[in-house]
Amino acid sequence: DIYDFDESELLTLKQEFGLHSLTIEDSLRARTRIKIEEYIKYTYIVINGIVLKKNNSHSYEQINYILGPNFLVTVSKKKRKATEELKNNQIE
Repeated sequence: DIYDFDESELLTLKQEFGLHSLTIEDSLRARTRIKIEEYIKYTYIVINGIVLKKNNSHSYEQINYILGPNFLVTVSKKKRKATEELKNNQIE
């Protein structure tokens, strides 16, 4: 789970997991279109998650998923409660 990241952190991911440069480029952008791209070593998925606000309004936030045979990397601008619960196996 990568959030509040900079380009150097994503370049480390690129090297560690053999990611394509376009995956890194799209993950750095705040407004990449929703898509699924299949590469040889992984699948890259971009979605817009819904963020509920305290005043009962909502907004959308890009979430990037990089799914390989033995790993799942999430990349977003902010820490997400649902991702933390999943990492801690606390989904109810």
